[in-house]
Amino acid sequence: MKLSFSTNGWQLSFSELITRLADNKISGLEIHDLNSASFKFELPFERENIQRTKKLLFEYGISVSCIDAVGNLADKSKEEINKKEVLSIIETAKLLDCNFVRLHAFGSDADETGSYLKDFMSELIESAEDNGITLLMETMGIYADTER
Repeated sequence: MKLSFSTNGWQLSFSELITRLADNKISGLEIHDLNSASFKFELPFERENIQRTKKLLFEYGISVSCIDAVGNLADKSKEEINKKEVLSIIETAKLLDCNFVRLHAFGSDADETGSYLKDFMSELIESAEDNGITLLMETMGIYADTER
């Protein structure tokens, strides 16, 4: 079993993060927000740096267990932004040999939000399937009800 660390709420540079994980013998990393200000100087998840990042992770015995999308997928006003974010994360996950992408959606009307997401998610699901990625919907908002 791997113990993983989430970057959610932490303000560490990528180098500091890797050092702390290695020092504490943590072999998994959940990346919350690929565009976090913590990564703005080293840019470890930019396409031109992915191979270097992957090599560094390998050298320290760390794998990326999950990458989190930060956009609220139920927000219709940000449909294109959310779609672009998730498709980019799926591509990055594949490049990092990460199998999981975490999503979340919260809206006030469960039926309306559910119907919207069913249509919205079709392209994302197809991309995830094509890339061997599993999409994980966080149990919050309308999906906090396990009957759904």
